[in-house]
Amino acid sequence: MPFSNASGFLLVLLVLGTTTGVVSPVFAGSKAVALMNNRHAAVSSSTPLSPEHVFYANSQVNFSWDDPGLRRRLWSRQPEMAQAEGLLMPTPTIATEKRGLLQKRAPPRVLGTIVKIPSCLGCTLKKHGLLKGTIDELTVDFLERFLIPKDPALLNTCLFYTSVAEDAFDKDAVQHIGSWYNGPKPPKGLSKPATTYGCDNGLVTIWNAFPGSNDVTNAGPDSKKYNFWEVMVEGTWLYEGLYDPSKPPDLGSQVNIRTYFENLSKAFANHCGGTIRILTLDPKELKKYGYIWGNHELKVLRGNLNSVSGPKPTVLIAIDAVDPTIQYMIDWGTDLTATLITKNNPLYFDPALLQRRDTCDQNVHYEPDGQDWFG
Repeated sequence: MPFSNASGFLLVLLVLGTTTGVVSPVFAGSKAVALMNNRHAAVSSSTPLSPEHVFYANSQVNFSWDDPGLRRRLWSRQPEMAQAEGLLMPTPTIATEKRGLLQKRAPPRVLGTIVKIPSCLGCTLKKHGLLKGTIDELTVDFLERFLIPKDPALLNTCLFYTSVAEDAFDKDAVQHIGSWYNGPKPPKGLSKPATTYGCDNGLVTIWNAFPGSNDVTNAGPDSKKYNFWEVMVEGTWLYEGLYDPSKPPDLGSQVNIRTYFENLSKAFANHCGGTIRILTLDPKELKKYGYIWGNHELKVLRGNLNSVSGPKPTVLIAIDAVDPTIQYMIDWGTDLTATLITKNNPLYFDPALLQRRDTCDQNVHYEPDGQDWFG
């Protein structure tokens, strides 16, 4: 029996509905209608996003696919629209953009986005207007991005220093640091002597490698400018993420802060190349020093000795903190044997007598008296 026009039309509708997955309730039956209603109820009753969720702000926006502005931007091929003071304004056409480029004042094109991804230091959350940095975020790789001097400026200029050992030799030697150091004597550690020596002689210590309140960055004490030293100043972004107020302020108790300093040191050492210098009280027995220098910085430097893509250390020179004119070339091996360098040796470091920067050593004053953060 030949198909009538009506029968053919109904068959086409049924085939199209089956192919596209869109079945009209007229043909779907009660079960399909119930299924569609259940799906709609499930979507409508979904759990709302918490205010902390990255898509929360977008979930609060009500819009309709029938909105004229949205349809115009999606389907009509009219010029894209930019948000300007609450009004939808056409963005420049190609012609006006070319004319603007010729006039060197082309406005940027602002396109609407459905998802706004937050951007912040280390992807941390803002709280009370300050950034909160945790030890999980303050990794070596992350900290390397904030080094002030670039690799060329750290070639042959890096100055490290050791701690003051608990043995009789160091305890006696620290009492006799020479007149070259004009700070309080005897110093509790070598942080301030090393920074003074570096500032006086054109060398770079870790205290000048990261932003703080000094003449390199002019960052000032504002924690919003990412001062990397105020770990014990309440209210700063580092304090909020690292300091444990329930424990004493020493580094033996403040584990997160100690780990942070270790990461800072490794980030600095990883970019030092050429001649490496270290200020110490016992240059002939450099192997006895552990802590930051022996356990972290030295290991990073040794690991880069054969570097082919990054900074490559070449020579290690130990400078006597009591008398900096006494210098030794140190073997990179495990025994760290020392060979005295005379003044006629090209490796001997003759202070350049550069004009001292008044605030060069300002960052080191964040270190409380009696503590040694990087020895």
